[in-house]
This record gives sequence, C-alpha cells and structure tokens, in this order.
Amino acid sequence: MSRENPSVERSVPIDVSIIIPIYNVAPYIATCLQSVIAQTYCGQLECILIDDCGQDDSISIAQQIIQDYQGTCSFNIIYHETNRGLSASRNSGIRAACGRYLYFLDSDDYLSPDCIASVMLLVSKYPNVEMVQGGCIVHGTKSNLCFDLQSSFLPEYVEGQSRVECMMLNRKQFPITSWNRLISKDFLVQHNLFFFEGIIHEDELWHFQLAKHLKSLAILHQNIYNYVRRTESITSVLFSQRASSLVQIARQMIQETSSNGSSIAIEYIRHFIHHYSFDIQDETQRKSFLECSLDLSDKMPCFKRFLTRSWVRLAMQNIRKHYLLYTLLYHTA
Repeated sequence: MSRENPSVERSVPIDVSIIIPIYNVAPYIATCLQSVIAQTYCGQLECILIDDCGQDDSISIAQQIIQDYQGTCSFNIIYHETNRGLSASRNSGIRAACGRYLYFLDSDDYLSPDCIASVMLLVSKYPNVEMVQGGCIVHGTKSNLCFDLQSSFLPEYVEGQSRVECMMLNRKQFPITSWNRLISKDFLVQHNLFFFEGIIHEDELWHFQLAKHLKSLAILHQNIYNYVRRTESITSVLFSQRASSLVQIARQMIQETSSNGSSIAIEYIRHFIHHYSFDIQDETQRKSFLECSLDLSDKMPCFKRFLTRSWVRLAMQNIRKHYLLYTLLYHTA
C-alpha cells in the first residue's frame, strides 16, 4: 500500500528517487527528512519512504513533516503490512521508484545540502555512468578511512567490468555499503539486482553482485553523506542472526562465482570469511562458516587450494582467540 503527496505534479520525469526505509528511528527521522528537503539540486526529485511497521512514532513524525512541506520534491509513503526487514524495504522502494537514478539513504543518517547536486554533476560529466559513489563522514565512533573519499587516490571515472570489479572488491579502499550510491534503476532491473531478503549484512552480498555487472563507475571525491553509527543499530539488535546470515552470504557468493571466476572475486570471498569468522561466537556456527572456504577452494589453482584447505583445518581448531596466529595462518595460506 502506498500514499503519495498530491500537491506535487508527477507528469514531469523524475531524475532521482531517494529511498528511505523507516523502522524505529524516531530520534533521527526528522533530521534525515529535513536534509532531503534542504537539497540544492534543481532537477526533479522524489523521496520514497517505506514504513516497515516499527513500534515507535517514526512514521507519524515523517507524515507531519511531509504534510507541512511545500516544496517541489515528491514524497511517497509505502506501507508494509508486516515487518519485512531492511532488504525488503529497499526492494519495495526500487519497485515503486520513478527516477532514472536511485539513491539509498538510511533513516538514521542525513545528507549534506549539495549531495544530490554533486552526484548528478558527475552524471552530466559522464552520461553513461551506471553508478556514482560518494564519500561520507562517520559520526559516533572512529572514522572508517574507506568511507572518506575526499583525499582518496581512486580515479574519478572507470570503465570496463574487470577494472570496476578490481576497484570495488578492494575492501581497504572502497566502501561496502548500499547507501550513498547513485545508481541507474534500469541497470538494477536489467540485472535483477534486488536485495537478498531475510538476512543482515545484505550490503556485502549486494556489493559483490554489483561488482560483477557494473561497467562504468564514477567516484565523487567529496564527503556528502553523514553516517550516524549507533549502538542500537540493526547489526547490534539482531546479533544472534549474524552467523546464519554470514553463511548464506558466503554460500551465495561462492555459487555465483564460476570455476574460472576472477582471482579478485575469489580473494574477496576468502577475506570475507576470514574477517567475519571473528564475529561468530558459537563454535558450531563458526565451523560451518569456515567450511565455506572448502567450497571456495574448489575454484582455486591446485597449490592455492592446498594452502586454503590447510588453513581451514587449522582455523577449525580452538585458536580463534589468538588473533595474531589466526591471521598469520590466513595470510600464509
């Protein structure tokens, strides 16, 4: 079910659809929506809010802001009948969007006033670009360097699937998020790149899938997004679900990687398994997660396969608390 703002004329083509899932963010949603209203972009915008059946008054606050709004941005609220999760909310937004480009914004974050204008400037400069990645400022904790693209050495524009994949799957340089990306709706629909529902850490899988298909990418060397890290975020509240989600993501990435898949994709999955194996406290679940590396090793050359399988056998032992030894074994493999 959806409801639109009837005061805005919808016959004009939409340039950008800003998609905002809403779930229990009452202290943050006003700041988020006001940052959308404050955008300096002169083209046509729509903002799609997805009410995912939270227990607070987030959606009531949003409705009041929209009711009082007199600007040119078109607002559309989609109401889920039951709580379906972040992935399903974003998928609802994708399907309802009328914009040529989509931009995902989390409801506890907010934009700089020139955010949309800045990313669309790169679209004007590179008309065939499929995605624009912006930089962001992290609030509430130590900054993540890969989020800050202001001083990044990444090129402003890259073409070619292999070059784009190589850049995106470098975890130390490129942010792995769904928010703060302007992306062509036609591209997403053409490649069926909807979010995997029923899991957390869904950005990891979606990012990996994007990297397999993108042929053009622009980097905005400007921090236009404000990421508010909070202790009650989804990854904290749903901590018990992380292990099963991580296993599903690893298996899905392996399944989507052919035996002659790129070495950068295989290394990305290998690093994903190593990195998140520290976050799984239950030993049975941790071993199930590590076993994904055995399936991944089937796609490696013989010597690399031997080293990876040797690492997994050692990692299966109770050495996880010995971080240096664990990591040394990983890098040796």
